[in-house]
Amino acid sequence: MYMAEPESKRARLSVDAVDCDGQAIEDIDLPPNISEQNTILTERDAGIEGYLRFECPGFECILKNRWEDFIVQELANGELATLTTLDPIALPASSEKDIDESNNGNNPILETYKVELEELLAGKRDCVKILAPKSKVVRTAIHKALRSLSSKLSSTTVKEEVDSPSYILVSGTSQFSGVRFPKRANHTLSKGRRYCRFVLYKEGKDTISAIRLLSSYLRLNPGYFAYAGTKDKRAITTQFVTVKDVDSKRLAALNSRLQGLRVGNFSYVPTPLFLGDLDGNRFTVVLRSISSPDSIITDAIDSWRYNGFVNYYGLQRFGHSAKSKSFEIGKHLLRGEWTHAIDLILIPTFADLPMVRQTKEEFLISGDAATCAAKIPSSVEKYLLQGIAKHGKTLNALQALPRNLRQLYVHSYQSLIWNRIASRRVNQSHIGHAQPGDLYIQNAADSLPQIDAVDEGLCLELNSNTSSSATTPVPLIVTAENYQNIPLTDVVLPLPGFAVSYPQNQCGRWYEELMKEDGICQEDLRHRVKDFALPGSYRALVVKPIDVNFRIEEYLDPNVPLVMSDLQRLAEVQNNADSSNIAEDSSLGSTAHPYRALILEFTLPKSSYATIAIRELTKSAVERR
Repeated sequence: MYMAEPESKRARLSVDAVDCDGQAIEDIDLPPNISEQNTILTERDAGIEGYLRFECPGFECILKNRWEDFIVQELANGELATLTTLDPIALPASSEKDIDESNNGNNPILETYKVELEELLAGKRDCVKILAPKSKVVRTAIHKALRSLSSKLSSTTVKEEVDSPSYILVSGTSQFSGVRFPKRANHTLSKGRRYCRFVLYKEGKDTISAIRLLSSYLRLNPGYFAYAGTKDKRAITTQFVTVKDVDSKRLAALNSRLQGLRVGNFSYVPTPLFLGDLDGNRFTVVLRSISSPDSIITDAIDSWRYNGFVNYYGLQRFGHSAKSKSFEIGKHLLRGEWTHAIDLILIPTFADLPMVRQTKEEFLISGDAATCAAKIPSSVEKYLLQGIAKHGKTLNALQALPRNLRQLYVHSYQSLIWNRIASRRVNQSHIGHAQPGDLYIQNAADSLPQIDAVDEGLCLELNSNTSSSATTPVPLIVTAENYQNIPLTDVVLPLPGFAVSYPQNQCGRWYEELMKEDGICQEDLRHRVKDFALPGSYRALVVKPIDVNFRIEEYLDPNVPLVMSDLQRLAEVQNNADSSNIAEDSSLGSTAHPYRALILEFTLPKSSYATIAIRELTKSAVERR
């Protein structure tokens, strides 16, 4: 299977077919041409080396030729995120006077420290100490209110002595001059429906960029928004989002200014969304340029629907370049090798934006982190270079990165081990049921909580709202008496961690073997740095797509969409040129050699990758070529 890439990426890669002390970095030679020397991450790199059913033939196709060929709709509580209206709705009668659209930074406790905070914001003092409430919920609210007041404020809860009370230490510098402490609202916010829930429709943008854009227009901290998971950039996607204390009229008014985004289907709800608050995703995928007979394709879909696929983590989980694999960075972090981890993060790759790549190259030569950091906008590289300028290539420099990014690297290593174990498991045991010693959870794919927010894209920032109610079921051990009655869809494999159980068969021993090869032992997972400690979790070995529908169509122009988006349906705009092209293709017959496409619809549980599902169906790699 050929997975098409954006023109900007194809232009950079010619391949057929998605020390603060001023010293230069040692042992890294800068290639004369980065785009020629770097290689793309392959499935083998990521441990993806097996299929569930080898005996069923696949077929060649092109995936994601256009982002219109990949449509994702979030499914939550049985409801599909569908954009059907852009109209705002009236506030509930009991809440109409309650929603305060300019409540940034308001908090009753902060009002007590208003004078001190204003002096801090004006650069007249170095810090403010706020007596910390005993309630963690109240402390969290104070931290959030401070972030809303100014994104450049830093706050942390500290305890100076064992028997002394805790304080929230707020710090800032003179750069805050001009920021005003907001006026306190004259009324109380509604306790009933403080959140506006809406459907976010986007084309060619990732979720985080979309939320940042909405935040910018509304002049809100992005933390006011919450969503269940991120959606792919190279797709048309719809998902549910909640925003705190914003009227739907303000949101709807943005539609005239938004490019590639729409918001609609508004409602008011009492609680925000949390990470993992979804059942799964509904996919509509166009696989173009198929040449196999219809019978081959139908048989492949029937087998795929009945047997499922190996639930690998997709390539998106591991980065773009084989020169800077996210799991290699995670491996060095687990081993406490801070310099090696930093060097890998700052290696120039083909996937970098030109400005970022140029800055990385300059840093490799000069080693001047401060100067290089000043040349690029806010980014992972900028944060890290600033950290290096202050602390050298140390743990403190790495802690300049967002916490969820630091964790992403070690989670990527977990995912690599999981993929490698899964490949061994399916390659050495081609049977349709569990084996004695396996771990299993009934309805595993639906029972396990979502441990990350990534659906179809490697994401460097996760939703801060994490459901506190998510619990991981305790797996059972398959026995010699019941193994034939346990389907593979109930078998789970652990992501390595200090709080999980391992299979009581050869599969369990493989974990120790693979980690030992990487210089990591089980005890290393109890890392002294909290952000790198890995308790572990479980993931279903095999997942089945549900509600599968498909049709095969002929077409003439590969640039014409073959399925309608919600926005097209909403506007009731029919592309007459597309329709005539398709009709003409059908009438021309074999002499015109029309293209054929498989239009496939299916639903997957949360945290499963559609590209991995399609890989099993087509028996072809989905490497970025």
